[in-house]
Amino acid sequence: MSRRRALLTYAFVALVAGGLGFLVRGAAAGDEAPAGEMEKPIDQHALVKSLVGSWTTKATSALGAMSGTASHALECGNTILLTRTSGKAEAIGAFHGLGVLKFSADGKTATQWWFDSGMDTALVMTGPVTADGYTIEGSNKLGSSKTMLTKKGDGFELKIWADGAEFMTETQTKAK
Repeated sequence: MSRRRALLTYAFVALVAGGLGFLVRGAAAGDEAPAGEMEKPIDQHALVKSLVGSWTTKATSALGAMSGTASHALECGNTILLTRTSGKAEAIGAFHGLGVLKFSADGKTATQWWFDSGMDTALVMTGPVTADGYTIEGSNKLGSSKTMLTKKGDGFELKIWADGAEFMTETQTKAK
């Protein structure tokens, strides 16, 4: 047991020493690119400020009438917006979704990775973002998708197109 512990200790020391050596060498040589800066928080972006919280949702879609909830929360040091949805659709019953929204450094472009209980692969969409919404597009093995989120009064309207055909229009109202 003590021999194993000694080997683990030596391995740990070698790992730390190697890592420190690389950092010192890089700083002294100046030939390595500087380490990336930390991502800027997005909590002051006007769209994010208005989205954070809990919402009730109602939609008309290719799957019939839908209703449910959505929540938007800041995560990872306020650098991403995490969206969770759940609800019920006439045609399929219960559904659940999870979205990870990341802004570009200048705050003008958003990329979302979307997962839901109806897809076996992520949908990655990118496009312009403003204080009043975004229009993001992308595709996965199931086809192409376009999502447009627009501020409407105190709430939002979400429209989704699948392979160019309108799939869903949803209203999001702040939960009480």
